[in-house]
Amino acid sequence: MEPYGWHAVKHSIERAKLDPNEIEDVIMGCGTPEGATGQNVGRLAAIWAGVQLQHLCKVNRFCSSGLQTIGWQLEEL
Repeated sequence: MEPYGWHAVKHSIERAKLDPNEIEDVIMGCGTPEGATGQNVGRLAAIWAGVQLQHLCKVNRFCSSGLQTIGWQLEEL
């Protein structure tokens, strides 16, 4: 099963003019992971987008998953 989030990851990397090999962390929010990708939807999306994973954090906070990931990334800046 294709993790459709990879399109967003890939185009975000391209738009920011980043080298996918230099990305150290991937944080992805997923409200209710189900199906063939199960708990690894963030990992699969990153791999499909060409990111060589060092660290991955998947957040499952139901409706606030995406907002939580944004907050955590802002803390890292």
